[in-house]
Amino acid sequence: MLFVFLRRAAPLLSAKDAALAVRADASAEDQVWTYGTYLHGLPFYAGRPVDKLVYFVGEFHYAKRDPAHAGRFGDDKDVRALPRSGGRTFVILRSFERPHFTQTVSGGAASIASWREFGRWSLAEVRAR
Repeated sequence: MLFVFLRRAAPLLSAKDAALAVRADASAEDQVWTYGTYLHGLPFYAGRPVDKLVYFVGEFHYAKRDPAHAGRFGDDKDVRALPRSGGRTFVILRSFERPHFTQTVSGGAASIASWREFGRWSLAEVRAR
């Protein structure tokens, strides 16, 4: 019974579907960011690392202290600085954070080309206007 519940709940909680969308759509020059969270299944299912963690440190507090990894952590300044010159940025966040994220992106030179929802997660594709 527990396994039936877990199987049915998985799309609501898992990063798998969002990560598979990133895997299908992102090219080598694109980046993958997370906003306000970190989904441990994302690198596994997407087959690529998360390039930047915006507003999340959590268990990565040790890495943030290392100057070699400092650029992998960010805040809304990084979001407002989008688009990156090298390609699109795919950002995964909790769906309830979409209004704030949309407002933050809209203040700069980037636009959100698309939104997709996967359970409680949203995936934004950010590119130049």
